Amino acid sequence: MLDPIVFRGRRLSITGIIAAIGAFGVGAGTLALLRPPVELEVPTPIVIVQAPAPIAVPAPIVHVAVAPPAPPAPPVAVAVPAAPRPIARARCADHVATFGTPLDPAAAITGDLRGVAVADDGGCTIAAWTTHELRDSRDGGQTWRTTTLDASDAAFDDVAVGDNRVVVVADARVGVVTDDAIAWQPLGRLAPAANGPGDRVHVGGAWIVVESDTLVGASDDGGATWRYLVPVAATPTSSASWIREVHADGTMLARYQSWPEDIGMSGPPSYTLHDLATTVDDGAWHADRRPSTAWSYTFETDQFWGCGGTDKLVATRRDDQATLVGGLRGDTAPFDVAFGPAGAFAIHHDTLWQLRGPSEREVAPVADARVKLVAVDRYGTAIARVGSSVLRWSAAGGWRVLVSL
Repeated sequence: MLDPIVFRGRRLSITGIIAAIGAFGVGAGTLALLRPPVELEVPTPIVIVQAPAPIAVPAPIVHVAVAPPAPPAPPVAVAVPAAPRPIARARCADHVATFGTPLDPAAAITGDLRGVAVADDGGCTIAAWTTHELRDSRDGGQTWRTTTLDASDAAFDDVAVGDNRVVVVADARVGVVTDDAIAWQPLGRLAPAANGPGDRVHVGGAWIVVESDTLVGASDDGGATWRYLVPVAATPTSSASWIREVHADGTMLARYQSWPEDIGMSGPPSYTLHDLATTVDDGAWHADRRPSTAWSYTFETDQFWGCGGTDKLVATRRDDQATLVGGLRGDTAPFDVAFGPAGAFAIHHDTLWQLRGPSEREVAPVADARVKLVAVDRYGTAIARVGSSVLRWSAAGGWRVLVSL
């Protein structure tokens, strides 16, 4: 509502004012001006605020002081042990009858060798060993070198020799004897069981063959790598197989023994030998049926009376067999035999005998019952052992002591 207007002391309403104005002849246009104003709704203005353009701020430049690298430390000198020197090939002597010293039958026999090995591949290497000491000769027994194990090492289990080679097994390792040391390699899977028998080692050309009770390993790189095969296992009526020879081409010859299931006590036990052969590449054992022209010699049961008996020396070649001597009793006079490509010898009745096919001839007395034949060397002489000494018998030199440990 409009507020009233005061005119000349009187309060006039709008209607009265309009009537008065009309009385004085005021036009409609004038009246229109006197109408109260119309309140218009004014919209809220839109204020556009323009944001200032962003200011580009350059990234800070960080200066990092990097110290120059330190010069490399001088290399640490590591002492690398020199590789063992290989044995220089010794020339096999032409004549060996004078090597060593003549055997004195009255000399006391002391000590005991753990073993003696003689090359059977045409070489002239001989080795003899005790628990921790090894002597070997590469020239047929003229000169000898010594190799010892440390006191902390286990004893020598076995030693094998070939042409200018000596290989040993000790403390679950195989070693090739060099000029100034032993080049060892671990046996690994071939290691013998704790408190079990030591491994047996064989040599043929570059091949080293180690034989345990349950596994055979062959290596042609000094024992760094191995190829494995399984021997023939023992049964209630047969023995386990054992290796007799290793050839340079990797051929291995083995043998096992069998007997009847019921031996009984009425007669001598009957044993049969079975020859086997295989190669490193094959690994499976087969019956060895290769023809052989060489004679082999064995002791077999001669007479049997239940609690004892006698033996006989038998010569065999293919289907030929002959008894050289019978009635042998080891409890009264020890007997022994050794043979190879160059000949064969036997000891019985305190005498050394030379064997030729199915016959024998007496060649020399044996001074001591403890003399044991070892092998026949490339010269056709008998190599034997007694006490701590290695002996040789030859027709020209008789019994001689080659070396004593």
